[in-house]
Amino acid sequence: MADADIDLIAPLIFWGAFTNSAQCCLAIKRLYIHEDAYDRMAQALARLARETRLGAGNVEGIQLGPVRNRRQFKRLKRLFEGTRSQGHRLAAIGPP
Repeated sequence: MADADIDLIAPLIFWGAFTNSAQCCLAIKRLYIHEDAYDRMAQALARLARETRLGAGNVEGIQLGPVRNRRQFKRLKRLFEGTRSQGHRLAAIGPP
């Protein structure tokens, strides 16, 4: 909704999508955002993505570990490539 409390709900949405490195059946995959709240939500989610500590799951302080195998990694790469080829803008993305 246009008056959504972005600061409250963005972390819930982010972790709902990326818990277990987004490798669970119930991860959030799609959002419907009111156009009046879209930019604020996109910025908040991108900020959370940039601030999240990625790395080996057995290192203290790491919040998200790697994808679980090469097959899943290749699948994710294809999804990103497809998204880019359709002209969509990625708000936060790491190295290729």
